[in-house]
Amino acid sequence: MAAPPIHGWPRLNRRRLPCDDDETMMMNGEDRTRQYLEDIVTNCEMAARLVERGREAFTADEMLQAAAAHVLTQCGEDVRRIDDASQDFVSSHPDLELRDLKNARNFMVHEYDDVSPDVLWEILELDLPRVCHQILLFLSGT
Repeated sequence: MAAPPIHGWPRLNRRRLPCDDDETMMMNGEDRTRQYLEDIVTNCEMAARLVERGREAFTADEMLQAAAAHVLTQCGEDVRRIDDASQDFVSSHPDLELRDLKNARNFMVHEYDDVSPDVLWEILELDLPRVCHQILLFLSGT
């Protein structure tokens, strides 16, 4: 019997992510895509709450900036999962701007030293609400 891990890191070294629960994994590609789109909407709603705090608070607080970066990263991860679940979905729905979300995630993760709080704020304030609106329209079938 293995000793329990002392720190949390060993628990993170799993192939399956905590959000990929058994129920989600049993869904077909279309249902998983819908779930991931709903997750993007949830993250966009979190971004809207960050924007509600105001630009001055955002600029002055590195924790708010880190939260915004995390929200954007999560959106991009959901797009990656959509690609895995339904390979043609992202390219066949350019109006949802999902590729842009994934590209923003990649920039945030790989070029984090170059991320300007001003650019991040603009994404939160201008881009994510538009993307969220488009996704909600898609999900509602209109």
